[in-house]
Amino acid sequence: MMGIIVYIILPMCLVFGTFFAFLPYMLAYGEKRKLKKQQQREFELEQQRIAELERQKAEQRKRVEQAEIKRRRIECDKLTDEINSLRRELELVRHLQNVQTGYNGTTQQIDPLKSNDTKIIEAAIESEKAARSLDKRIKQLEEQRTRLLERL
Repeated sequence: MMGIIVYIILPMCLVFGTFFAFLPYMLAYGEKRKLKKQQQREFELEQQRIAELERQKAEQRKRVEQAEIKRRRIECDKLTDEINSLRRELELVRHLQNVQTGYNGTTQQIDPLKSNDTKIIEAAIESEKAARSLDKRIKQLEEQRTRLLERL
């Protein structure tokens, strides 16, 4: 009987006693691992959310930049159209500086400096002023268009 106690029951008590003595530590270790895994998952999810937000911000910036480029191109096209119309108007003014319509509907070349008619001289001066102002406006618009194209 003593052998059964010494060889069977006592070792079983030691094994189970040790197991139950370390059981709280083993459970705490398991909980700690679960908590670490959960924190790791939460951290990864947070990183994914941050990456998604950054990607969305980058896409938004890209869309804004594309809209800005499109707006500048439209503005540049408008400036080009305005420049072309002003050039046509300038050509017309330059042409009309040298041409006068006669009373019978015919046109003839006129040199305002050789003319004695004050209306012709005044008209020539006015058309020259208009031509110069158109030329200045064309230059301003071309500079503005050049700056816009540089920003593209």
